Amino acid sequence: MQSNSEGLSTSSLENVRKSIIAFQYLTTNTMKPAASKSAVPASRIIEPDKLPRGIDILERVKASKRAVSSGMERRMEELEQLADSVNDDVKIRALIELKGLRLASKQREIRDDFLNGYKRAFKFESEFERGWYRRN
Repeated sequence: MQSNSEGLSTSSLENVRKSIIAFQYLTTNTMKPAASKSAVPASRIIEPDKLPRGIDILERVKASKRAVSSGMERRMEELEQLADSVNDDVKIRALIELKGLRLASKQREIRDDFLNGYKRAFKFESEFERGWYRRN
């Protein structure tokens, strides 16, 4: 291990020099770091023209409704075929389930009508009686 007249070894001096260079770079930003061989040239960087789209919630809801309705249709077909080839107890259960599946669209219509009427009534009430919602 070599040392100079001040008692510092060459590796210590090298570390001090590197620290000084790093400090100069950080404080003055005049010195540029050495380019490494692994750096990718700017001409090879690939940037997409369009950013990826996010998840469309409405599309997911529509897809879910389509999946449910196709499952209901498939089950209705199974029950229609099953109703002819089974004993009375299973046949009655299959018919009840089949009629329930057939009423699902009617239930959906009634539910939507109720909700639309409720929204309309609440909107009507809140438009004319705004004083009810004010703080005194």
